[in-house]
Amino acid sequence: MHKELKALKEMVAVMFEKQDQLITENLELRERFLNLESTVKMNHEMKKLEEIKRENSVLQDKCTNYEAALQGLQERLDSNLETGKEMSERKLEEWKKIWNKEREEKVNFAEVVKQQIKEKTKDTVVQVIKEKEELVRYGGQKEVYGYIWSRRKK
Repeated sequence: MHKELKALKEMVAVMFEKQDQLITENLELRERFLNLESTVKMNHEMKKLEEIKRENSVLQDKCTNYEAALQGLQERLDSNLETGKEMSERKLEEWKKIWNKEREEKVNFAEVVKQQIKEKTKDTVVQVIKEKEELVRYGGQKEVYGYIWSRRKK
């Protein structure tokens, strides 16, 4: 029994030793697992970063192409503006001439209408005076008298 007890104690000691060894190994494996897990995360992030870099490179190429196209358009615009300025100045001068002509025509038309109204009024006054000579004597309008005398002399 003593031998059995001793053998049992040795077996328990070996088992505790094995347990301690397994616990230590388990802790090391957990630590390695955490390191590997963080490495996997970093690799995943690196892949994302590389993908972003590729996309960035593509976008930079597109941006360069757009800038070149924009520069070409800017040059065309600048050259067209110079041509457009000359054309615009010519058009502006043409429009000014047309506007001045229309304005003169309006002024001339207004003057003609005023003149016609004035003449019609004078003719009407003369006609009324001829019909009613008595009104002229008592009217008291000096301008009308002057006009009538000048018309009668003719």
